[in-house]
Amino acid sequence: MKHMKSPRRIHAYVHCGTTLCLCAESKAAICEGIKNVGDVVIKAQLSINYATKLLFDFLLYTLDGVTGIFSTAFSAPNATKASFFSSKFRLYTSGVCEILKLPPMDSVKENMLEFCLKSLVKDISEGIEQAKKDSLKTLWNGGQPRTLFLLSALTLSFIKARKEAIIEK
Repeated sequence: MKHMKSPRRIHAYVHCGTTLCLCAESKAAICEGIKNVGDVVIKAQLSINYATKLLFDFLLYTLDGVTGIFSTAFSAPNATKASFFSSKFRLYTSGVCEILKLPPMDSVKENMLEFCLKSLVKDISEGIEQAKKDSLKTLWNGGQPRTLFLLSALTLSFIKARKEAIIEK
């Protein structure tokens, strides 16, 4: 294989950014991060599952007559210009009665929020475009994402109907 050169004799030039000179500790940290990347994904999925579990617990509490429960979920954008933003809301037996606005913030927090929203809005639009291209089209209704409130309202109606059916038996 005459066309193959020894890797030690090939010069690769860096066209942008800083060339990294890694010490043994840095290499070990990078290897550890690569090894545990799956753990990060699992933790994120567990967080989403736990948040969903809490929301359904609150929905079940309302069936037992508990009112005025506060929870957090994705809602229609009333707090920010982002089409997806988690908002605090008050839940009653009839459903969501109030979506709360963001609390007062000092200038540092306002600047942080504005900075984060720029990135969030960009990420959301990229995600929406990707979802429109992929097989996830079935999750979209007329190009508009369904909100968790629609899901929670439908779920609440289903749970009420199911509970009534169980009581009748």
